[in-house]
Amino acid sequence: MGQIQLIPLIIICAVCFIIGIILDNLVHLLFGKKEPSKEPLPAPGSSDEVLPDSSLPVESALEDIVHVQRDSQDKQLVVGVRGINFRSVHDMSEEQSKQVSQSVSDLSEWLKRPAPIVIAQPAPPPPVPSPVATPDKSKTPAPYGAGKSIAVQVDEILQEMLVNSPQAKRGIRIAESPDAGLVVYVGLEKFDGVDAIPYNDVKEIIRTAVAEWRNRTSVR
Repeated sequence: MGQIQLIPLIIICAVCFIIGIILDNLVHLLFGKKEPSKEPLPAPGSSDEVLPDSSLPVESALEDIVHVQRDSQDKQLVVGVRGINFRSVHDMSEEQSKQVSQSVSDLSEWLKRPAPIVIAQPAPPPPVPSPVATPDKSKTPAPYGAGKSIAVQVDEILQEMLVNSPQAKRGIRIAESPDAGLVVYVGLEKFDGVDAIPYNDVKEIIRTAVAEWRNRTSVR
């Protein structure tokens, strides 16, 4: 009589043992064996130590219900329900089909979840630049001949020299040519440049005026 009572207990223990082996194999099949990280572990208490995210469930609390794979040969989908793969919904039981439908519905709701609201911190105001003192232009003397061409500046000096010179009545003047060169007039004669003038006295006084212009413009 005692042996008959022990038979159900033995059967229950055997079933539990088999279920335990099956569950253990499913966990290894679904999650696989993870290779240890090759990155060096941070020292205890260091600032680089990464704390676990408490918002995610630990691995032992995760349950594999439905997973989807694709056959690399015929490109067909293969749906797995609790470790059993199916190529067609018609091969599933009613319960397995409901689990797939429920998982699809849950996934659809999961995709519709709004993104978390991140409150951006206002950017600090830009630093106010310190005022830069600008020089008083009214106290700075303008350079000699400002706003005038070189030909005009040299001609002004030349006219100053001609006032008390023997060439005062010869009508010597300097003008600017269209190509930005110098044109010298001696009375009604016109010469392109100082070297083209045939009169040595006129050349000399013009060269003196040019030298004086250089002296004045070099003074700061």
